[in-house]
Amino acid sequence: MTERSLHRSQLLWLMLGHWMVVLPHIQQVPGWIIVLSGLTGLWRLAADRGVARIPPWPLRLVLAIAAVLGVVLTYRTLIGLEPMVGLLVVAAALKLLECRQQRDAQVIVCLGVFIVATHLIYHQSLPMAFFALGMLMVLLLTLVRLTLGNRASLTRTHCWLVGRMMLWAAPLMVTLFLIFPRIEPLWAVPVVGGGAVTGMDDRLSPGSVSQLARSDAVAFRVRFEGQPPAKSEWYWRGMVLDQFDQGVWTRTHWRDIPATERRIEPVTDRGALLRYQVLQPASHQRWLFTLPRAQTQDSRVAETPTQHLISRQPIDVTSRFDITTYPEAVRQPVLSSWWRDHGVTLPEDVNPRSRAYVRELRQRFPDDRALVQAVLDTFRREAFYYTLSPTPIQGDNFVDQFLFDQRRGFCEHYAYAFVVLMRQAGIPARIIGGYQGGELNPDTGTVVVRQLDAHAWAEVWLEGEGWQRVDPTAAVAPGRIDFGAAEAIQGEPLWLAGSGLSAYRLRHIPLVDWLRWQYDDLAWQWQQTVVGYDQRRQLNAMTQWLAWLPGLSVGAVLMAVWATILVALFVLGNPRPKQSPSRAAERAYIRLCQKLKKRGIDRRFGESAPILLDRAVAVLGEADPLVLRLSALADALYAPPSPSGGQ
Repeated sequence: MTERSLHRSQLLWLMLGHWMVVLPHIQQVPGWIIVLSGLTGLWRLAADRGVARIPPWPLRLVLAIAAVLGVVLTYRTLIGLEPMVGLLVVAAALKLLECRQQRDAQVIVCLGVFIVATHLIYHQSLPMAFFALGMLMVLLLTLVRLTLGNRASLTRTHCWLVGRMMLWAAPLMVTLFLIFPRIEPLWAVPVVGGGAVTGMDDRLSPGSVSQLARSDAVAFRVRFEGQPPAKSEWYWRGMVLDQFDQGVWTRTHWRDIPATERRIEPVTDRGALLRYQVLQPASHQRWLFTLPRAQTQDSRVAETPTQHLISRQPIDVTSRFDITTYPEAVRQPVLSSWWRDHGVTLPEDVNPRSRAYVRELRQRFPDDRALVQAVLDTFRREAFYYTLSPTPIQGDNFVDQFLFDQRRGFCEHYAYAFVVLMRQAGIPARIIGGYQGGELNPDTGTVVVRQLDAHAWAEVWLEGEGWQRVDPTAAVAPGRIDFGAAEAIQGEPLWLAGSGLSAYRLRHIPLVDWLRWQYDDLAWQWQQTVVGYDQRRQLNAMTQWLAWLPGLSVGAVLMAVWATILVALFVLGNPRPKQSPSRAAERAYIRLCQKLKKRGIDRRFGESAPILLDRAVAVLGEADPLVLRLSALADALYAPPSPSGGQ
């Protein structure tokens, strides 16, 4: 049997489905792969119209090899998630170029299903889930369109058929979601390219934080138990940057800390208590963003000697963490000599003007706290400006140029300069990278922290008081802390430059705000209930289910669930066909032959009903009830069908 060629309408439908599936990957795969998908489709359409020809197989082989080499050169490897996604899209594009028969189109549809699944690796939001379901329906309709050939087009009946197929699959999908083993780390697929999804990095240089103010993407969400603290206290502490190397602040690696200095200092003078939940999207990094002096009983989380929390494994799936914070606690009131030396280490041959300035200040303010306040007063009193787009500063003497010449910068500029001044004065100091502020949902109490809330501030160590937060940005632009980054820099040209269509720009319109908060609450529920359904929550759920079914094991429950689902799918997917009149006549004829056999008339092999009727009349006579019944069945079995299909 020969394969049927694709009709032009089928080809157009296939192209549309392919492009719709690939287009959302424009942020994940290189641009040349997206262009390749478009060009191969246009080439195939041109060949269908006779304008061009489908390339011969040697040329297609060369194109395939070149595309694979392009993926290797782009990612520098073929091992990893992103190269594999790139190869998958390339394979679909090249298959589209040689698509002639229906079986070729079916292969493209199958590749499209895998491409849809890869979208959910990068984005687990509720809109992406609806998009994936919609694209799956489009691909199924494409298969239906391929089977129709040239005779008919898609109708509402076909759409309803696809809808029923998806509804029949829903119980199996829900069952797999609830009980399929989430074996870590196989369940989480790490992304090897790019930076953290949260945007914050463990390296800070002038300009690194200001880049994040261009996006209103959600970094994480927080929900307090009870009344949240004042907004000016929302300092979400992420990474501690206490090592200076060639103009860049980085964190001290664990292996660089002496074994005797790795101990975790106990919390003293705890005071008030705050409890809250942090819903952290997949960041593929290990740091958490919490209020200062945070603790947790979560076994997935560890505390570092620099007093911040990190995940023991990269956060590759949306995760919820229960955090406890003691805002009034004192951390590390006594500093060892190693940590003290580490906290004041700086290159000796840079920033001479600031060193002279600090020496003069130290003579006037021998007390550490007084010197800290003097520097803040300088920022507050003199002509320093808070801006998202300062003039770049080149060279090693960044602090000198910033303090005495430029005087315009974002939060990381002020934190950078302040920590250098403190260390020059002999005061242990470090930079804290994280977020400050957030939006409070008045309906649910959820705090939404966005990328534009990214912030950098300082911590200094004071005798007997431990590490204390000092935010030099608050001295320059107090509105940044009191009202948030959006109010402080919304007039800047680069503010939200990466989120041109963002509804966040319209946040002062009551209706827009109400819609945003309703969606935010829905997103919280989705992320916590569905996306955050990890191995730990799965085991807890199964334990609760077994509590309602005493005496049963997990295996027995799973077998019962699977059996119920499979039987239901079989019944729904295979309804009992209605018995046709001819089928009923055949069954009645077989039963009548058994009765005739008892009267001595045995049906011979291959004997038709009319011949059997003649023999029965000769033996039993025309008036016998069995003969009359056999005559009626013979007419029913051999009568020609009516135009309506009846008998």
